[in-house]
Amino acid sequence: MNLISLPITTRPERCGRGLRAIRRGIISAAIAAVLLASVAAQYAAAQPTPDTTGTFFAEPPEADPQPWLYLGVYGGLSVITYDASLPPTVFNSTLQLPLTASFLSGDGTGFLAGILAEIPLGESFNVGARLGYQLHSGKLEQRYANRSDAIGVQDRQAADASVMGTVDTKFAHISITPYMRLAPFTFPLYVYGGPTILLPAQAEYTYTERIDGPPAVVFRANNRTSRTLASRDFDKATTVFAVTAGVGYEYTFEQLRLFAELQVQPTINDLLSPLRDNESWTATQSSFVIGFRYPFIDEPSGPPPPPPVIASVDTNAPAPPRAPGDSSEAKGVTPSGLSDTITIAKRTVKATEVQALLPYIFFEEDSAVIPSRYVQLDTKGRARFQVERLERGNTLGNYYQLLNVIGARMRDARRGDITITGCVSQFEQDSTLALRRAEAVRDYLTNIWRISPRRIKVVSRGLPLNPSLSEVDEVEGARENQRVELASEGYEFERPIELVDTAFLAPVGTVRFLPPPSQPDTTGLVDSWALDVMIGDSLIKRAVSGVGNPPKQIDYQIENRPDLDLRGPVTVSSTLVIRDTSYQDLARIPSRSIIVRPEGQFEEERNVVGGKYVDTYNLLLYSFDSAQTASFSTQGADLIKQKIAPNSVVRVIGHTDRIGLAYYNQALSKRRAEFAAQLLNVTPQEITGQGARNLIYDNTYPEGRYYSRTVTVVIETPVAGPSNDTGTGSVPRRAPDNGGQ
Repeated sequence: MNLISLPITTRPERCGRGLRAIRRGIISAAIAAVLLASVAAQYAAAQPTPDTTGTFFAEPPEADPQPWLYLGVYGGLSVITYDASLPPTVFNSTLQLPLTASFLSGDGTGFLAGILAEIPLGESFNVGARLGYQLHSGKLEQRYANRSDAIGVQDRQAADASVMGTVDTKFAHISITPYMRLAPFTFPLYVYGGPTILLPAQAEYTYTERIDGPPAVVFRANNRTSRTLASRDFDKATTVFAVTAGVGYEYTFEQLRLFAELQVQPTINDLLSPLRDNESWTATQSSFVIGFRYPFIDEPSGPPPPPPVIASVDTNAPAPPRAPGDSSEAKGVTPSGLSDTITIAKRTVKATEVQALLPYIFFEEDSAVIPSRYVQLDTKGRARFQVERLERGNTLGNYYQLLNVIGARMRDARRGDITITGCVSQFEQDSTLALRRAEAVRDYLTNIWRISPRRIKVVSRGLPLNPSLSEVDEVEGARENQRVELASEGYEFERPIELVDTAFLAPVGTVRFLPPPSQPDTTGLVDSWALDVMIGDSLIKRAVSGVGNPPKQIDYQIENRPDLDLRGPVTVSSTLVIRDTSYQDLARIPSRSIIVRPEGQFEEERNVVGGKYVDTYNLLLYSFDSAQTASFSTQGADLIKQKIAPNSVVRVIGHTDRIGLAYYNQALSKRRAEFAAQLLNVTPQEITGQGARNLIYDNTYPEGRYYSRTVTVVIETPVAGPSNDTGTGSVPRRAPDNGGQ
């Protein structure tokens, strides 16, 4: 009979099991805490934000089209740790052993792979399921004494031997994991978790013993220092229940969502069943997982423009009889009643003014708070903000609206991303300051302008790519490096500000559309209606819309917007679209046309001196101590080129800020003027450099110094026809698309 004595007592064994239970409890509590914190963050992010008046703003954030399904694959490597209390008889039941101890722990490695599917329930909350295959090999080891099966090599007598028992295991499971995934953060980090069912596909082991000492002792049965006691499948393998939780990082590459995850999966029940009351065997699998998700997106036909304001008109004006048929009538609302024509009165307008936009936000030293000189709106102010209504002749004042200009353009574009780069000066030591500055700008765009965080990339660095490093005034140079830079592809959102005359934005008339009295029988099916209006070549989708059946008359106010050409007679018509509860078209009813006719050409006020148009621009900006224009000034150069005619005379005057020595600034400003002439592809009549003389902007703050690093481009173009030699005057002319300041 074999006699194996294990040098572990029952009391420590029970203590060990208690400690392992406590550890599993701590792991489970930590997982639950992470998931609950994520749910709380998600709930908090979903709540309406109170504005400064105390009312709640419940408008949903602007977002890109969201996927309705993700499909993907994943794979990874695993490390396994075992917690056990197993006597050797579990692995070889033929041994007759008075057991006082057990195999207590072990470890191993493996891999996992599978497929996944997720359904988004919100911008940052998905539910899904994973079907996978997990394979891992492990090892349990325990040293004990064998006093019956070992003999001496020389005398062939029984000997006490120290034996290392080893159980090599191999498990394979089919895993099924329903889970929820939460991304409550503005950066692409997420957490996920859910229950897991592990169905056994393979479970085998090999139980061996090896004599560690004393020397010259072997096993009696095979005359060797090692032997195999069992090598076969487990007959107690069972379905295992576990909890899976992890944290992941997602990176978007074109359409694919690539991800990397750290995952933990502790089992709840034993790997074998049934076991005795004092026996247990659980495992915790820690994995590094990579994979990708492919989104399935229903692309919209195109974002609708914001609905125009409907004018308040005389609703008591008599409606003419509507002729039977399947089209709507269209009439102009005039003081004298309804008419077939709308006449636009003759107007005098100012030339479009163009202002450079510096895409930098400058911060105070060691601060990540956006300075108060930058205009920060509440939700009501945001609703009233319009770029085209900014103040003319106030370039620096409008620069302080930078965050709102960027926000409005991103909101209107609906697509396109922006990169926000936080920077610090050479004297700032806080390693988190640059990132916190960038996050402050991002938070304003997301919280006030409701821009989707997915459209904003936040990065940080030390000094800016083009730093201001002055040997003459290090302090002022450092203040310019304490900034956040905003950049979009093609500088779409940082383009110059173009201010048309407000006369272009004034309403020019109201059209009343009268749907036919007989419409399709849609009782109980109609969900909504929308009116698409065609003004000349411009189609305005959903110009007016509503819920339920359309009214008997629909009024639409025509605004002389910059994207509409109303400088000649144009026709206005519409299509009434009626949709059912499935958003399918029940009917499309066209209307007859109405004519909008201007009474005369617009008169544009331009600066005329000595029979010449004189246009002045300061659209080209330069970096510190540089004679080459900043990259974001490209569109400004293009606008200036459009104003240079073959018979124009051009003068270019270079400028600098106040930092630096006078003689150096004089030469630098001259080089800037020369570079501008090359960029504009002209041979100026005059190229001069004024240095810091006659500063054109206040240099107290960094932005004033940046706007002073410019060139003044003066374009003189002869007036066609009789000249006005007496000075400034007005010349009848159709309003241009771009102008000067």
